[in-house]
Amino acid sequence: MSSESSTSLDRQSGKNTGLVSFKVGIVEESKVGWAIVRFPDLGDMLSKWIPQVWMNTQDDKEYGTLDVGSMVKCLMDDRLEDGCILGAIYSEVDEPPVTDKDERGIKFKDGGWVKYNRSTGIATVIAPTKVILDTPLVHCTGDVQVDGTMTADEDAIGGGISLKNHVHNIIYPVPGAPVTPPVA
Repeated sequence: MSSESSTSLDRQSGKNTGLVSFKVGIVEESKVGWAIVRFPDLGDMLSKWIPQVWMNTQDDKEYGTLDVGSMVKCLMDDRLEDGCILGAIYSEVDEPPVTDKDERGIKFKDGGWVKYNRSTGIATVIAPTKVILDTPLVHCTGDVQVDGTMTADEDAIGGGISLKNHVHNIIYPVPGAPVTPPVA
């Protein structure tokens, strides 16, 4: 019996044959980790909700939502009832945001960008509004350059000297006069 015949018999019986195919589709609906995909080569047939493949889903977790309209590559069973989204793919319409083979990152439609260039060793975070570091301590092993205002709700300490609690050796301060260096 040919494989085509056995596939037909299995389709009639409703059994999954284990055969799979790669399909290119367009995301029609999306939620975190899942999407409904339209397959233009099959008369715009819609899939059921199918999962997106992720590197980590148990202890460490990755997540994201595919944009509606994204072109995706899917692995589907022979009945197109079950499958998964392997990932979004670039096309002539949606080209990669960079051409540098040493750069890797994520670019967001609001202008945000997280990227790393392995040839220069430069990591860049661009956030249109702000960056939140929710951690008890930020440790920098090198210099910090601030091209703006730095504020602290409690205190700033430089070289062991507190900005709020330091004293100067001035007996009679005169407005506008130079101030002596602080003493601990």
